Parts: sequence; C-alpha cells; structure tokens
Amino acid sequence: MKKTFNLVKRLILFMKHLMPYILVAVMFAIMGFISVISISYILLESALNKNLSLNILWILVFLAIFRGLMRYGEHYFGHYVAFRSLKDMRSIVFDKLKKLSPNKLDNKDSGILIKMIGEDIEALEIFFAHTIAPTLTGTIAFILLFIYFYKVHYLLAFLSSVCFVLLAIIMPIFYSNKLLMLQKQNEVKKEYNSIFLDTLKGIKELIQFNYLSNKINEIDLKSKEVNLKEKEIAVSNYNQGITTYLIIGFMVSLYSYVALNLMKIDTHNNNYLLSIIVFVSSFAPFLELSRLPLGFKRAMNAADDIFKLLDEEYEVDNFNDFKEHILDIKASDLSFSYGSDEVFNNTNFNFKNNKIIGISAKSGSGKSTIMKIIMKWYKLNSGNIYFNDKNYDLYSKRSIQNKFVYIFQDSKIFKQSLRENITLKNNNITDEMILNIAAKFQMKERIVKEGLDSIVSADSFSAGERQRIELMRAALKEADFFIFDEPTSYLDSLNEATVLNLIKNNFKATIFLISHRPSTLSIADEIYEIVDKKIVLRR
Repeated sequence: MKKTFNLVKRLILFMKHLMPYILVAVMFAIMGFISVISISYILLESALNKNLSLNILWILVFLAIFRGLMRYGEHYFGHYVAFRSLKDMRSIVFDKLKKLSPNKLDNKDSGILIKMIGEDIEALEIFFAHTIAPTLTGTIAFILLFIYFYKVHYLLAFLSSVCFVLLAIIMPIFYSNKLLMLQKQNEVKKEYNSIFLDTLKGIKELIQFNYLSNKINEIDLKSKEVNLKEKEIAVSNYNQGITTYLIIGFMVSLYSYVALNLMKIDTHNNNYLLSIIVFVSSFAPFLELSRLPLGFKRAMNAADDIFKLLDEEYEVDNFNDFKEHILDIKASDLSFSYGSDEVFNNTNFNFKNNKIIGISAKSGSGKSTIMKIIMKWYKLNSGNIYFNDKNYDLYSKRSIQNKFVYIFQDSKIFKQSLRENITLKNNNITDEMILNIAAKFQMKERIVKEGLDSIVSADSFSAGERQRIELMRAALKEADFFIFDEPTSYLDSLNEATVLNLIKNNFKATIFLISHRPSTLSIADEIYEIVDKKIVLRR
C-alpha cells in the first residue's frame, strides 16, 4: 500500500502543472452527472403532478443535449491531460536513456525497454485520464448525494452510502489485491518480448542452422503462457463485473423496499419515490471507479518500472573537455569486471597513434569491452588510462567519445532519407562531400541511382553496401581513432578484401580492428591478444 501511495504521489507531482485541466474535466463531469439525474427526476415529478407539458419536453431535450456536451468536455480535458502527460513521460524516458547510454544500456534487456517505451507508458493513460478526475468526481458526487438523501431520510442516506462505498472503495481494493497476478504477467511479457526480438535479430542464423522451428516452438510456448495469464486476469475482471451488478441489484431492491415502506408512513410525501429514481440514476461515477482495479494495477506496475529507470544513477559529465589530439593511449594496472565476472586484471598496454592496431581474442574475452573502457562507456574498477600522459578521469566522457568513431559489425540503416542516413543530421556535410566520399568507397553510382532524398531501409542494400555506407558515415567525421568491431563478420572473402582495402586507404588516423579472423587482422601493423585477462602484444 505504501509503495502504491508513493507511486501515485510521484505521478501527481509529475503532472501537477496540468491540474487546472483536471479540475475543468471534473466540473464538466459533475454537471453532466447532475443533468442525468435531473432528467429522471423532472420526468417522474411531472408525471406525479400530471404536468407533462411541452415546456417540460423542451427542458428534457435541453438537458439531454447539455449532458452530451458535458460528457464531451469531461473526456476532452481528461484525455488532454493524459496525452500531454504521456508525451512528457516519453520525453523524460528517452532523455534518461540518452544519459544512461551507452554503458548501462548494454546491460538492459531489449524486451524490457521495448515494453517500457511502448506498453508501460501507454498504461499510464489509465491513471492520468481515468483515475484522478473520476476519483474527484466520485468524491464530490458522493457528498452531494449524501446531502440529498439525508434530507429525504437518514436511513436512505445510510443505505446509499453503503452502496457507493462498496462500489467505489471496497470492491476495487478487494479485486486489486486479487490482481497480484499482474506482476507475474508483467514478467512473462518481458520474457516473451525478449525471445521474440532475439529471434527476429538472429533469424538468418536460425534458418541457416535449421533451428528456426525450435525457436518458433519456444515463442509459441511463451505466447501460450502470456495468454494464460491474460485469461486469469480476464476471469478475475469478469467476476468483479458480476459481483458489481449483483451488489447494485441487491441495493436497488433494498433501497426501494425501505423507501416504499417509509412512503406508507408518510403517504403524501413523494420525495421517497423520487429518491428511488435519483438512486437508480446515480451509479455512473461509482461504476467508473469500480472498473479501475485492472487498469490501475497495470498503471502502477508500469509506473514502478519507469521510475526504477528514471531513478538509475548516471555519471554527471561535468569535467573539462579534452581538446588535444590523442597521440597515444596508455593503461596502468587496469582492472574491470561485469559484476562478479572479471574481464581484465592489472593489465597494461600502450597504443601508439597512426597505426592499424588489431585486437584478437576468443569470443567473450573482452575485445569490444577494452574499447568501450577507453571511450569511457564503462568505468574502471581500478587502474588508470592516460591520453598523452594525462589521466582521462579528469575529462568529460562526451569530449573523449568525440575523439572516437565506433563502427559496429551490424551496420544500421534507418528508415529515412539516404542523405539523413549518411549525415545523421550533420548539416555541415554537403551533398558534394557525400558524393566525393561515395566515390572513394565505390558507392557513388549506387547512391546517385537511389537518390539522396529517397527513403531507404536495411532491405534497400546488400550487406556489402550497408557496410560501405557505415564506412562513409565514419569517414565524414573527424576523429583521432576509428574502431572497427568485426567489420567483415557478415562478408564473404571478396567483399572482406574490398572493405579492408577501403579501411586501409581512406582512414589515416589510428585504426583499431577488433576481430577473431586472421584474414581481417592481416592489414594490422600491430596485433594485441587478450590472454588470461591481460592484453599482450603478439606482433
């Protein structure tokens, strides 16, 4: 309960600047609620007084139209708050991901992030649009109705209050506690998203090794597990609906019985009969609250995941900028671990500039990790790294990372224009510069044919062409070091030789080649190998 209270408090503080719009939505909801009751009340009173005139009809028509307008206003302002809040939440989450990147995102499960950015943030709409305003509306409606029923008879006020409390408070709390299964469903969905995404990423390898059917069976089993959890929640929600209407039916019968018996005592008082109409017409705001448990619980689970991400600490980059050209990189007694998994232990190295430096090791030994340490993606456990004999801990990670270009083995082509794919929004890069660099990388004819303004995707190019576009991006950025992480892993021998020649002839700064393939490392001036958690010069 305390955890839920803290989450609700944080969400309200998050959107407190939008509270005036919530209050407007509540005002519309209350006026709409009163108009609904008024229609039934006026109609019955006119019938009892035998005063069903044309004027009464016009009043009822006006109230019906007024009710529709009030309902529109209630939903407009309620959802305006929700969508503004979701937009702000997405911006904050993306900003946090940017600050955490790239080091902490390396450890984030892609399924968790996809669920958070999509499903979790959308789940908060229930809180922003269907929790705050309905709760305030229900509270105000309860007070107004209690005053009305108390004026008719204190016993009717008691019965109506019991009914409203059952619907709006006791039932939601009871079924909210039964919906603890949502937490398990949340975990199962994360697992399903992860397996599904991993299968999509590795579908070529799965087909090649005839393992796709096994993976599909695994996805199918996990999908059935997700569906089973959905079914359990749906059954619980259905049972709540049945219980809710049983309570309404019972309380309407009880209220009517008591009111009619009171009317027998005071036969000339029509207020008892009119109060039955008011009571029967008054359930709407309390029914909305009774339907909250499922959506509210999902919203709280989503908020918990989102705030855990937002609360993650990151290193504040407030150091001095490193403005020199990096001439050499030294490490002294460098140690690094992933949790309890030690990767490097008191290793030393000295990388000189203007060379092609090969980094070789078996998979999982830390080839890519050492580059990410040098770029300040990861923080050392102990030891020091020096650029030009200056400790890099004294300088901002952004200024250091600007000295490097990291070219990943999986070339990324975004679904946008070819120009934007090459320049990545760097407005200083002209079309002439693009075509000149394209000529060097044997892509000019292909780019001219495609057109710089054409929208492209990964499927628009072959693996070799994607790799060259990646190389063009890198070559258009001024940097002291270029890191190629398994640049030829997806290429055949012919394309490998072509790419290696392009790298050797077009990148004049220091080049790091990370690879397990001897053929790729053949162009290296020096080759370092990672052995027993040490970096050793082999050639």
